[in-house]
Amino acid sequence: MNLGFEKGTPERVRVIAEIELRSYPCLYRRGDLERILQKHEVAISKPGTQYQLLFDNKNGVKRYVGWISFQWNLPGQIAIVWAGGDRSMTLVKNQISTEPFLERLRKSNPSFLTAAFILVNKICVRSACRGCGFETDLINHLKQVADAIGVKILIFVEGRPNDEFISLYEKELERLEAREKSDSEALQEAPEDNVFRSLAFYSKGNVRVFRQLVKLLKEAADKLGKYPQDTYLNRGFTMAGSPFAWTPRKQLDLDGELSAPQMMCPMEYIPKQWGRSETKNYGTGDAQPK
Repeated sequence: MNLGFEKGTPERVRVIAEIELRSYPCLYRRGDLERILQKHEVAISKPGTQYQLLFDNKNGVKRYVGWISFQWNLPGQIAIVWAGGDRSMTLVKNQISTEPFLERLRKSNPSFLTAAFILVNKICVRSACRGCGFETDLINHLKQVADAIGVKILIFVEGRPNDEFISLYEKELERLEAREKSDSEALQEAPEDNVFRSLAFYSKGNVRVFRQLVKLLKEAADKLGKYPQDTYLNRGFTMAGSPFAWTPRKQLDLDGELSAPQMMCPMEYIPKQWGRSETKNYGTGDAQPK
């Protein structure tokens, strides 16, 4: 393979959307392409967001296999030129606006957000190309940028739920079970009272939801294979702050299916010229059930 990178431009936005569509064949349908396309048209027009596309150049024909999207927090413009001078990139002065994951990181590591850093938004590789190391090629490409300008990389990835994380939901379940018992006893004292009836029904539903959440979290903890956190630890990243709970969808959706909270881990890459830094031991921090 003859791999290469190029900057994502508005002319390549349909390629970007097609790759995302084909990255998640179980999540997207063909009819979702226009919605994905509109999302990237907005993102690529922002001066503080950049896409880098990865392609395989075979016999002069480019086959795009993936891309990485990132933002940066920099006090001034920086130009990067790769070894040999055949490629260059300019990052303009930019301040990242408020973003939910960054707000959660601010609680456990506020100093991180006052420094210069690169924030990885998303990495996409065609599903047919998984296992070929393209995701590693993309993150290594961004690590070259970080090493060249001497700033950290920040990425939020899912980690394996640990005992401390699961115990937060178990404690909440215990609290809800006690509340359910209290509401049930109140209803028995006044069975005709509609307020007590509503409270008892609501409490019972909360207990059912959290019992299922605890079950799903334990199943996730026992799941075989690696989590993204493991992969990034092997790529030279370390924890940048405390993990936190994140539910990608509502805990109880319209179909009655539960979505277990994810243990999201802020991971950082330290540029080479900084040398080895002290690794902090972050616990679950503000990973409270939401």
